[in-house]
Amino acid sequence: MSFEIYTGSWTDWSRGPVLGATLTLSSRDASLLLAFIAAFVTVVAIRLWLIIAFTTHQLAAAGGKHDGLYYQRQVILRNVKSAPAAVWTLPLALFCIIYSVGFAILAVFSSQISDSASAYRLLRSPSCGFQLPSEAYQKATFDNQRAALYSKECYSNTSSPMCNMLSTRELEWASSSVDCPFGGKVCLDTPAFKMESKMIDTHHDLGLNNPPKNRLKYKRETICSPLNTGNGFTQYINGSEADSLGWQDNVLIRYLYGGNLNGTINHTHIYNTFGRNINIGYSTWTFFYPYNSVWQPVDELLVPDTDLTLMLIAPNSVINLKPNDDPVFAASIPTNAQGAVGYLPDRWVSPIACIDQHRICNPNNDKCTPFLDRQSLVENAMKDPLALNVAQIVTAQRLRLVLWESSLFYHTIWTQTQSFLRAQEKVAGISGQPLPSNQWEIEMSALFNTTLANLQYHMMEYAAGSSVPTAVNITEPWDDPSADSGWAAAYKNMCYNQRTKETQGTLNFSILGLGLLFGLGLYIIVLSFILEFLMAWIQKWLGRGILRARRWERDATLQQMRLLYEIQGSGEWKGTTEDFPCTVSGEYFDHDEEVISSTTVEVRQAGPS
Repeated sequence: MSFEIYTGSWTDWSRGPVLGATLTLSSRDASLLLAFIAAFVTVVAIRLWLIIAFTTHQLAAAGGKHDGLYYQRQVILRNVKSAPAAVWTLPLALFCIIYSVGFAILAVFSSQISDSASAYRLLRSPSCGFQLPSEAYQKATFDNQRAALYSKECYSNTSSPMCNMLSTRELEWASSSVDCPFGGKVCLDTPAFKMESKMIDTHHDLGLNNPPKNRLKYKRETICSPLNTGNGFTQYINGSEADSLGWQDNVLIRYLYGGNLNGTINHTHIYNTFGRNINIGYSTWTFFYPYNSVWQPVDELLVPDTDLTLMLIAPNSVINLKPNDDPVFAASIPTNAQGAVGYLPDRWVSPIACIDQHRICNPNNDKCTPFLDRQSLVENAMKDPLALNVAQIVTAQRLRLVLWESSLFYHTIWTQTQSFLRAQEKVAGISGQPLPSNQWEIEMSALFNTTLANLQYHMMEYAAGSSVPTAVNITEPWDDPSADSGWAAAYKNMCYNQRTKETQGTLNFSILGLGLLFGLGLYIIVLSFILEFLMAWIQKWLGRGILRARRWERDATLQQMRLLYEIQGSGEWKGTTEDFPCTVSGEYFDHDEEVISSTTVEVRQAGPS
């Protein structure tokens, strides 16, 4: 899939319009923003200390006599511009502790701006639209191989990097044993195997980033059963017919699960038992119904409102090292091959029939279609009871195309008639490793996983484009002049709302987090600049706290220096209540330790009198 990650602001509707507001930036821009945030937090921390220092100074300012530590603390609070500079000199470290805790909280919060943002990205591709390949077989082969690999890697809790592309790692499902869904005696005397997905949400599971009102829920279930090869469902070809085909009697076997639609052929498949002698592994033949022009199944296999897949599995030359009682892969006939004991399959060909059904639900009113075949599903969903809006209808139309292309087990098997079998993976040459007694259920589960993975990929392909290495024609439904304008707009919007977990080096930021950080930070910065003037005005207006304001002025470094020189008798000063006092006499005076020391002694001696 050839796509890029969208950079800019968007809403992850999983988190709602507020928490889900997200800013996606490229690696370069994200680095610049993170650097700016770090610098901004540093500035905020400095300005926050000034607020704390001013507040603490004003609360502690009082008349009367105090010890030297008190005056030192007040001068430090007035003049030290950062907590680190004060932490070793402040007798009471309370203010520094308060600052450190506050700064730590702020630092943690700032890191969460990215960490707490959406884990998803929106993708963009110039190939948005319905993907119609010029070579259908090549695309189907590519898609099936990709889905089989993905399901094998990502539906088994591995940490493969390929598992990060789709919106959801896997689509969950459950299995159970049920009665045979087919009529007559076509089924083996063994329980059928039912596989049913959970309700698949088009937003959470398929990645269509929509608000709740535009979502759909979809569910599929598949029931598979091994079929009987007795009771009139097989027939050896003998006599003149065998001679006409060039074979002896009892070499060719007809499997009678249906013929062609025009009635000229009354069998499904002919198997040549010499397949056991040509040193090959498993072979599979597959058929589907309805909506094809080839095969008409027998009545026993017809179940209303279902899609049917028939697969015929032939073990051919495979010799099992251990006996097996699996209903499909059963092997209990001893043989001695090259001096080693093995077990031949119990049947030449083991058939399995599977039926699929689907349903669509509107989560806004909890109404659903009945379980139906893929063709009837969307037609039923378009009816009034579900009350779908335009966005939901267009989503259902996309789903119909995907189901038509890849929902049947037939679609998964026909391009890989041998390689899809997990049992084949345990064959070396013609020697088969031991298989569990539920191997056929393992095979059906793998097919179900592959089908679900195909659903995920095909739904994403509309917005991301196809990765198949062949020419693909792209149909843009919004460009159809005859299309309804509402539908056209909905189809176009779907190009911009596909989520993925692939990052391509981008980084997400929570817009809410950025807003709170910069809003709170700017408030602190502005407050730190106006707090002194604001408090001075309030104190003057109320007529209270004027002494505290004067103490703040007096404890400034330059005012402390002015007092020192005035005590020394050096210079005539003005601006005794301003930030920058200065001399008015223009005289020159000394500033050395002897003068200061003698003056200090004189002041101390004059104190008691």
